[in-house]
Amino acid sequence: MVDVFEWHRDTRNAALISPPSMRVVEVEGTFPLSEGDEVCLLVRPPGVPVGRRLRIRIAQMRAPRLIVDEMLQGPFRRWRHEHAFRDLGDGRTRVTDNIQYQLPLHLEALLEPLVRNRLEATFAFRHRRTAELLAATRPTR
Repeated sequence: MVDVFEWHRDTRNAALISPPSMRVVEVEGTFPLSEGDEVCLLVRPPGVPVGRRLRIRIAQMRAPRLIVDEMLQGPFRRWRHEHAFRDLGDGRTRVTDNIQYQLPLHLEALLEPLVRNRLEATFAFRHRRTAELLAATRPTR
């Protein structure tokens, strides 16, 4: 479990697990992350010449069980993302993402279902990709 937690403390890994539609092309920060640290990410979908800069702050960190980030700059009026880690035994870890967000008021009613579906697909992709990458780095028994 500790190795999965530590892997998430390095936000540069976001580029490795983000789906092509939300391609992370740049990550700035100090790694591994600690509570209070800020990270800037540049997200650029394929074919889009200009990216969107996101700035997050690590609001809470309880090693090796919890990382909470909050968006300081980005497309959401409010964003709080909890990464919870649970040891399942036998070298397995469950990562649960809990996201609380608010869209800009003028877009909320129109885009909420679309954004919710997009986030669910994005995090399903991230979970699969994380499992693949971490399994590839584990020694075989």
